[in-house]
Amino acid sequence: MQGGVQVKKAVVLDRQGASQVCYVRVTGVRDEQFVEFEFAVGDPTLYIELVLPFDQFARFCDRHQPEKLTAEQEAMVDYDRLKWRYGEPGNKDS
Repeated sequence: MQGGVQVKKAVVLDRQGASQVCYVRVTGVRDEQFVEFEFAVGDPTLYIELVLPFDQFARFCDRHQPEKLTAEQEAMVDYDRLKWRYGEPGNKDS
């Protein structure tokens, strides 16, 4: 369960017909009425940041059936974000 929403594994087909898993990572709550989250298809490091009211977030999850990122996947995404922000993974001086 994520914020009262059951998060399930989903499969989306790409152009070649291969299955792609959808991922969601809740990153915050804004003004006690909006959910801030990252949504990815196939690769959790390639995501879009979204903000939706709680009820629309629940419908979004029902429709896309995303998988919640594991702690390892979250660390991988954070590590990749550092690479883009600082030029090298974990190097804040570059």
